[in-house]
Amino acid sequence: MITPVAPKTKLTYNDYLKTPDDKRYELIEGELIMTPSPVTYHQWVSKNIEYELERFVREKKTGRVFYAPYDVCLDNENVLQPDILYISRERFNIIGEKNVQGAPDSILNLHLFFRIDRLFTGLLFLNWIYRSITAGLNEIL
Repeated sequence: MITPVAPKTKLTYNDYLKTPDDKRYELIEGELIMTPSPVTYHQWVSKNIEYELERFVREKKTGRVFYAPYDVCLDNENVLQPDILYISRERFNIIGEKNVQGAPDSILNLHLFFRIDRLFTGLLFLNWIYRSITAGLNEIL
């Protein structure tokens, strides 16, 4: 006799909020993923890119730049912390008191360059954007 395996419980943003502050987590498709602390080279590269981007955005007054750790809530089962994110002035409405609600205009996740398993994060953003666009088109049609 085969014993059925109970389906894995998907976690939500409320579960994510209960995680300890001493570690960095992301919630991907309802699964809690602990991300290790960045290495020294990653921090150095990230700081320099963020500095230049922040300087440019302030000079041009085009939007805001944020850096990790900062939650980007795509939906109740997907909460990510990209290294650097940019939100244009026209989209300031997605900036909340505690997080960003929706996909930023741009993200830079250096892990995408250092670790192939982080490619999923980029794909998740693309999938969320695609679903948002098609949902909007369905409302129009």
